[in-house]
Amino acid sequence: YYNGYFADFREIYISNFEFDVHFKDGTYYGWGSCGSDVSWVMDDSNTLTINGAGYMTNYFNGYSDGFTPWYFRRQEIETSVIENGVIYIGNYALEGCLKLKSVTIPNTITEIGNYAFRRCGNLTDVYYNGSKDEWHQIAIGIENDCLINAFIHCSDGTITPMSLPMITA
Repeated sequence: YYNGYFADFREIYISNFEFDVHFKDGTYYGWGSCGSDVSWVMDDSNTLTINGAGYMTNYFNGYSDGFTPWYFRRQEIETSVIENGVIYIGNYALEGCLKLKSVTIPNTITEIGNYAFRRCGNLTDVYYNGSKDEWHQIAIGIENDCLINAFIHCSDGTITPMSLPMITA
């Protein structure tokens, strides 16, 4: 617990630690590292922000070691913002974020890891600040159907989700 406000705390933030901080106005933030030059913050509006320059760490799911730092709060995440400068979204990065509705992805992303958006069934909107052609150049790993079945809002228009054929008996 910090007897102050987020703006004050940010001035004294010490890197390379992962923790939750509760402020005197009742808000809380999770904070830490998720790559050598990439960090994360989760605020009390259930937004996970990834920022920095470079590659996110690859994570693992299930009961093995290597959970994302926000793993035990993933059920709360409704929005994720990946900021300009991040190049790679790691394996299992947002896997199991069942309430995730939207994600912002910068045009600095060149690759999205395997299972990064698996089990994100409420994901409907991806905001990408590059063009449609640039989006199609991103290497997207396996089992990211929730991502590619969302509306991809690009700088030059929207890519609509693929329609799956209806199966009748």
